[in-house]
Amino acid sequence: MRVSVLLPLLPLLVAGQTTPQQEYDSLCGAGQTTGTTTLGGAQYTYHCNMRASNGDNAGMTSGVNTPADCASRAAGNSALAGVSWTRGGKCVVANSGPPVPQANTIFFEKVVTPTSPCCQERDDCRTQLQACETARDQYKTERDQFKAERDTCRAGGSTTPPVTGGGSVPDCRGQTGNAAYTGQSQAGSLWSVNCNMAGGTGLITRPGLTVPSLKECVDACAAQATCKVATVLPQARNNCLLYTTQSAYRAQTGAHIAVR
Repeated sequence: MRVSVLLPLLPLLVAGQTTPQQEYDSLCGAGQTTGTTTLGGAQYTYHCNMRASNGDNAGMTSGVNTPADCASRAAGNSALAGVSWTRGGKCVVANSGPPVPQANTIFFEKVVTPTSPCCQERDDCRTQLQACETARDQYKTERDQFKAERDTCRAGGSTTPPVTGGGSVPDCRGQTGNAAYTGQSQAGSLWSVNCNMAGGTGLITRPGLTVPSLKECVDACAAQATCKVATVLPQARNNCLLYTTQSAYRAQTGAHIAVR
């Protein structure tokens, strides 16, 4: 007698087994209409008594007893919106939403997670890194060229440009203050001169030309169409720097600048 009572209960005593009805009630029982759940490691929004508005009925599968088993049929396919599962064990993959009413059915809609801002920052950093590496390689090449020119100059192989020294540009030697001169004609151009000042951007000459005074540096600048600024420094060699653009002046004793 006791055995006959227990036999109908044996299927319910198997660990972990649930019926499709129990699976359905766990999500949509007690009047539940919607919620979120995790199936197979993916997050879904579920809609009770709903199905996908566009499902692949030709691919319907029967005997699917759990929502997780049904969801596995859409896993890994980003084109699918999710799955529709009935408490009778039928599973239909969903091509698109939104859900439409259908009794005893649950529509599981994939939760699409946007790209993490950290991933975007990582990609931006990689792009910046590539640009920096390219610039670094270019600077290394220029550095090696400058070293070669420096070694040539130290060995006495530097070239001093031809000079004329004519015109009205003052050489500023002997000036102790910031004397300024405008409208000074030399080498076919008018120049503004500031003594004991330096400046300029867009360096043309590296490491620099060797000249006796500002006058000869101006002549060298006038010979180049892109040169707008000539600066002499208080040193014996490589003392003439030519620039393409004027910049804010800075005080420097013994340095003199001419701008055309």
